[in-house]
Amino acid sequence: MIANRAQRGFTLVELTLAMAFMSILLLAIIFITLQAGKLYAKGETYKTVNQASRELVDGLRRDFSAATSDKILTPNQLGTSGKYAGRVCTGAVSYVWNTANLINDSTVAISQKITDIDNKTVVFRRVIDNGAYLCTPDMSGKLPMTIRADMESTELLGADGRALAVYDAAVKLVQQDPSGNGKALYSLHMTMGTNDPDTTTLDPASGYQCRPPTDNTANFDYCSVVEFDTIVRAGGGL
Repeated sequence: MIANRAQRGFTLVELTLAMAFMSILLLAIIFITLQAGKLYAKGETYKTVNQASRELVDGLRRDFSAATSDKILTPNQLGTSGKYAGRVCTGAVSYVWNTANLINDSTVAISQKITDIDNKTVVFRRVIDNGAYLCTPDMSGKLPMTIRADMESTELLGADGRALAVYDAAVKLVQQDPSGNGKALYSLHMTMGTNDPDTTTLDPASGYQCRPPTDNTANFDYCSVVEFDTIVRAGGGL
């Protein structure tokens, strides 16, 4: 005689626990994936800003090295409250820029921003400028605010999909060779990062930095700001 054995299935409690476990596991996987994506985006943004800053400094060093100190002009930046239009000229090449706060302020007249002949606001451009036109004031003492049509210029920060900009920049003479051979040292201070001032804040002690994730206007994953100081040599060095 064959005995019948009862087949025991999952109870409702066991099924509920299993479903709860799977839900928690899926949520954990989603959370880890999202966090990994944020870390990757933050890392890529930081990498882009650092690479752009290195390329920019390398270009400045080459152009300064090819120039003599008597040709280098560093006019004062035009503007206030972090909204500046700046420039530096080597006699053959000029660098012109608008700070991120100036670029993104629609209340400032376009005439207060450096533009190209098509009225497009400059971010940070290298301009072939024999004679330092962009650093030479007119009869009224005003500096040019427009890159002429016959000038070749290259956008260094706003091109190739890189939404970067300068927040602060300054070039100052540190030491000049007294022999008059055109050699000199200049200090270069620059703060640059992602071109979105709403996601940054200016701390009096530590300078520009990204707003924390708790801030309403923060975009911490896609915000990066770097500040650096370096020395560039004119005339091939001292």
